[in-house]
Amino acid sequence: MPLGSVLGSMATLVVGAVVGPLLSVSPAAAQAGSATAAGPGSGYWEVAADGGIFTYGDAQFHGSMGGKPLNEPIVGMAATPGGGGYWEVASDGGIFAFGPGATFHGSMGGHPLAQPIVSIAATSSGGDYEVASDGGLFAYTTPFLGSMGGKHLNRPVGAMSVDPDGSGYLGVARDGGGFTFGHSPTPRG
Repeated sequence: MPLGSVLGSMATLVVGAVVGPLLSVSPAAAQAGSATAAGPGSGYWEVAADGGIFTYGDAQFHGSMGGKPLNEPIVGMAATPGGGGYWEVASDGGIFAFGPGATFHGSMGGHPLAQPIVSIAATSSGGDYEVASDGGLFAYTTPFLGSMGGKHLNRPVGAMSVDPDGSGYLGVARDGGGFTFGHSPTPRG
């Protein structure tokens, strides 16, 4: 899986439940949050820190947290397996579900965190994970296979991905270090 950096932020491009390379984006887009493909077709979503969703191509709008009070900013989003919905995640661990198949399974919102949440990833079965900058990982309706929470990291984690078959996941640090759990393949740079 190719790795790259995003001007001090990390963002992932999600196609259904398959995660592709990290995006290079403009400083304005890096402030916005992340971009997620809408599944089969030629559309995608972008999410802003205030929770607003922007649709492009054939991506459908299913709702957003834009204009609603948030305790902390939105830091990422993930598409449902079929691309018919999405989840937004805030840095305090709050998860917000929109559209068909984007079921709310729980979140870390309202619970103490050692470090802020930085990314969310969806599984092919419709479950989701959220990961914090210290590598702590939280699983919802999906198996917990381990995390880097509580361990020394050279740089904070900035993104994560889930294997298409759901057998493992990968956390990616801002220095390009990869941490695999389950049957996720070892990253190659």
